[in-house]
Amino acid sequence: MAQRTIVGLDIGTHGIKGVVGVLHKKGAYRFIKAFRYPSLGMRRGMVVDLEDVVSVLQKVASDLKGVTNSALKNVYVNIGSPQADVKRSK
Repeated sequence: MAQRTIVGLDIGTHGIKGVVGVLHKKGAYRFIKAFRYPSLGMRRGMVVDLEDVVSVLQKVASDLKGVTNSALKNVYVNIGSPQADVKRSK
């Protein structure tokens, strides 16, 4: 059975925080990386500068790819904003 990688991401006004974990056979996760980046382009839970937000998210994605190739396949995202709209990706 292949190991399943999972990523938790919290996108907030002051920072983007996340963890990368690997699910083992017995159902327990082993966390292999935790990170935090300053959240540029956000104010009070709203995007005020899209280019800054995209820039930080590209750094996050690049670092995740450096941890493991499958890190971007199972990402759970939390965005604390009443204006957030959810769309399911394929």
